[in-house]
Amino acid sequence: MENVMLDQNNQWVLIDMMNVCKGTELYDVARIYFLLSYDSNIQRKYLEKMGYSVEDIMPYLDVILRVRENEMSCIY
Repeated sequence: MENVMLDQNNQWVLIDMMNVCKGTELYDVARIYFLLSYDSNIQRKYLEKMGYSVEDIMPYLDVILRVRENEMSCIY
């Protein structure tokens, strides 16, 4: 699955290549959902377009939040 979206100029933009690995598509969907957390409307639309619900990605969101806590502790 490629993680791309359109910018305000209708140009395709790659938005997440940091954690490239083999795995379930749901983890990728959850990661993008997490990265879009600044706007719940965009999050909702993203999940609709991908054909998933928050319940589908919740187990992966839990992992992403734990990993993110660790990432942030390394920065400070």
